[in-house]
This record gives sequence, structure tokens and C-alpha cells, in this order.
Amino acid sequence: MKTRTLIRKCLVCGKKIRTKVNRKGNYDNGHYFGKLKTPIKGTGEWENKGTTRIGKMKVGIVHWTGKEKESEYWECNACFEQAGHECWLEEKIEKLYGERCKDFEENCPCCQAWDAYDNILHERKTPKRKPIDFSKLSGTISTGKGANATRDLDDVIYEGIKEEMQARKA
Repeated sequence: MKTRTLIRKCLVCGKKIRTKVNRKGNYDNGHYFGKLKTPIKGTGEWENKGTTRIGKMKVGIVHWTGKEKESEYWECNACFEQAGHECWLEEKIEKLYGERCKDFEENCPCCQAWDAYDNILHERKTPKRKPIDFSKLSGTISTGKGANATRDLDDVIYEGIKEEMQARKA
């Protein structure tokens, strides 16, 4: 089966990627994510098309009226692997801005970067539903064992949901 060699550039780090592609489209190096269209400055403008909601945020929908440059999105194996780790953002901030400052200063770029990171983590860890009143659990945890403790916890959660639904109806 004939293959051809492609030389592409990693969109993350800029390194060259040399990969062989066969007739079926399979390749042996790098990671391909499709094509991107980016606007060419000076050829058009952003046109407002309306708004939409993403969660609680209201965001504008815009469309580029000018010419666009189409490019392929490739990542080298190292960048792809690095992004797969849970702490990749923390490592990237530390590499670009340095370790956290001991005291937060509002105008410090390092402090601002770490503050953005903390906000991202907080958003991910914030529960999307009403928290359970754990004061009701104190008796069931101390007296319940094994399956009974799980059953008691399920009962308390059910009661909490039931109370919330009744409050919404009222």
C-alpha cells in the first residue's frame, strides 16, 4: 500500500510533525483534529446575529463577514499527552508565570493567572443542585451499618428532593 509523508506544524508548541499517511487515511504520528477557519484581518467585520444562553451566562452570537484562512489542527504526541493529564493547566501556568506568590497582588500577572485557575477549579467543584442538609444524617451514620447506612442515606436524599419539589410547587 502506498504512503505519502506529510510535514505539519503542531498548533500548540510549533514543532514540525512528520507523519506517513496511507490510502485509507490512517497516519502514524501526531494527532489530527480537523480544519479550522480563522478570520483574515481587514477583510470584513464581526456581525451581531443575536444572543444565546450558556448555563446562566448570556453570550452574543457573531458571524465573520470577511475572508477566512483555513488551516489544519495538528498536535504533536508530546503536547497531546501533556493535555491528557489532569494537572496540565497547573503545570502550564507554573511554566509561563512561575509559582504562586505568597501574597496576592491585584496587578501581578502571576497572581491573576493563579486566580483564574482557582476560579476554574471552583466552578468545576461547585455543586449544581441544592446541598443536602447533613445535620439530618448524624443519627443514621452513627447507628447505621453496611447496607442500612446506605438505605438511610438514600432516604434522607429522597426526603430532601421531595421537600425541594414541594417548595417549588408552592
